[in-house]
Amino acid sequence: MATADLPEGGTPSDSIRLHHGTDENSANDILTNGLSRVAAASQNVTGEFWATTGAADADTFAQVNPAGGIPARYSFDLPLSVLVALLNANPPRVYQHGSDWYEFLPGSYPTLNRYMANREVVSPVP
Repeated sequence: MATADLPEGGTPSDSIRLHHGTDENSANDILTNGLSRVAAASQNVTGEFWATTGAADADTFAQVNPAGGIPARYSFDLPLSVLVALLNANPPRVYQHGSDWYEFLPGSYPTLNRYMANREVVSPVP
C-alpha cells in the first residue's frame, strides 16, 4: 500500500538517495540508457523497479540477484517533490513499502529517467 511517509525535507530542492541492487551489466545499462520497461520485464515479468534508501539492503539484493553476474549497486538522487508527485499520481506510479522501499511502476520510468541525478554504479558491492 502506498503511503506518503517521506524523509523530512524543507525545500523543493531536497533529494532522497536511492539504491537498486542488481548485476553490473544491468546497472551499467541503466546508467547509460535509463530505465526501460522491456529490460525490467525481462527480469521480473511485471517490469517494476525496486529501490531503497538503504545501500546495505541494495547490496544484499545484488548478492542474491537471480540474473547472476557481478553484484552491483545502482544509486541515484531523486528530488523529494518528484517522489511525492509519483506517489500521489492517480493511478500511482510508485508504491512505498515500509519506510525505506519504493516500487516504481513502468509508468514512472520517463519521469525517473528525467530527474535521476548523481547516478553511479558501485561494483563489486561489499
